[in-house]
Amino acid sequence: MSKFNFEDVFIIDDDIVVRILVMKILKNIGYQGNIHQFENGELALKEFTQPTLDLSINTLSLVLLDINMPLMDGWGFLDGLTELPDQNKKGHFITMITSSIDQSDKEKAFSYPDVKDFIQKPVSVQLLKEFLIQHKLLEE
Repeated sequence: MSKFNFEDVFIIDDDIVVRILVMKILKNIGYQGNIHQFENGELALKEFTQPTLDLSINTLSLVLLDINMPLMDGWGFLDGLTELPDQNKKGHFITMITSSIDQSDKEKAFSYPDVKDFIQKPVSVQLLKEFLIQHKLLEE
C-alpha cells in the first residue's frame, strides 16, 4: 500500500482541465487526502493567510503552482507568500507546474527558497508518480 508523506494538496492553476487531471491522477495512485484548488494566486494566497488551527502539528502540504494566471500569477503568489509570517508559510512543498519552456522561468523559480522543483506540463501519471517518489513524498 502506498504511503503519502503530505497531508493536503493545493493546485493553483487557471486551467480547470489541468486541475481536474491532477486530481484524478492523485486519486488513481491512491491519494485520499484533501485537495484544494484555486484558479489564481490571489485566491490561494487568501487561503494561506488564514490562521492555522494547530501550529503544533508538523504536517506537509504539496503545492502545485502554475506561473501564468490571471489576477495574480505564480510569481505574485510567491512574492506574497514570502511576506507572510513564518507560521503561514511553513510546511509547504512548492513545485512550479507550467507549460513554460523558458529557462529564465526555471531560474527565477529556483530563486525563491520555498520552490523545491519545476515540472513541465503536460502532467501524466508516470511524471507525477516519479516526482513524488523522487522527493520522498510517496513510498510504495
